[in-house]
Amino acid sequence: MKLELRGEKPAGDEATPTPAIDQEAARAAISEHPLVKRTIELFGARLVGVQPRKKA
Repeated sequence: MKLELRGEKPAGDEATPTPAIDQEAARAAISEHPLVKRTIELFGARLVGVQPRKKA
């Protein structure tokens, strides 16, 4: 899970976009996670994107 707290897109971030339907469903599911809710409350953050984990 990737949570960005700034408004700018990092340079060199060339991930392929996911379909809007999947993106919205994932964003809705993740926004209900207790840690994400707490981060939003503490920092005034907003969920801007959801990307699959990159395997090392």
